Amino acid sequence: MIGGRRGSGEPGQKLPILGVLRLVWEVYKRRWPVLVALSLIVLLPQAIADAAFGDVTVDEIRNAGDVLKLATIPFTVGINFGGEALYAGLIAAGVQQWMRGRELRDIPGVIREIRLGRLIAIDLILVAGTILGLALLVVPGIVFYTYFAASAALVELDDLKIGPALRRSYEIVRGNFIRVLAFIGVVVLISDGATLALEAPLHGLEGEAVWNLVLEAVFEPVQGLTTVFLALALLDIRGEDRRLEAFAARLRATPAERDWAARARTTAD
Repeated sequence: MIGGRRGSGEPGQKLPILGVLRLVWEVYKRRWPVLVALSLIVLLPQAIADAAFGDVTVDEIRNAGDVLKLATIPFTVGINFGGEALYAGLIAAGVQQWMRGRELRDIPGVIREIRLGRLIAIDLILVAGTILGLALLVVPGIVFYTYFAASAALVELDDLKIGPALRRSYEIVRGNFIRVLAFIGVVVLISDGATLALEAPLHGLEGEAVWNLVLEAVFEPVQGLTTVFLALALLDIRGEDRRLEAFAARLRATPAERDWAARARTTAD
């Protein structure tokens, strides 16, 4: 049951947008320190690379220095794509640990197990397809992103390769396209709107870059969590995966019930 609705897997089951958003809020509220810390692990290298190479422009190649400047562009792009993929993997891994009632402690071990190559490839496909679609009268880009938004989460949640993850994302979104689009739109509106509103007071002032980094670290987990929970919710309402239903029940449990369940798991282990 997600937000009071049980996924039966019957045709016509609709994505419970508010129910999934409540789950995202509950997890963020309880796990925000580790979520923000994970954001900083990814964002700091990106911020350093952007500060060092982000404003590189080369009008003509005249010497070795210009060649070196050009070489920094793919380096910066690679850091950004790699960082986004790494963060998607970390959030998915964290959610899986929390769904089992465990804490996310061994970050280096989790990073070693992330399917980073697949996630980077998915990220590149999503960005390229969305940009191309946006260039074709906007709508195709929005449609493309909506159908394949869950693919990165599915790589980690179900250990899928690139092609199967893209196909699976399309399958589970189909039939709920409008609701998935609305869900993504609400999340983007809330997170990006709040970020822009909080960035404005320090725009052009000293310390703006640090403040913007902090804001991004605070709001980045929201979009990461929504991607993972979107995939799990779509699988749940199709009756194919009950992990989210069990997790939601655990979140609703009283502290005494959670403590009892934790002792039971410890005894079983």
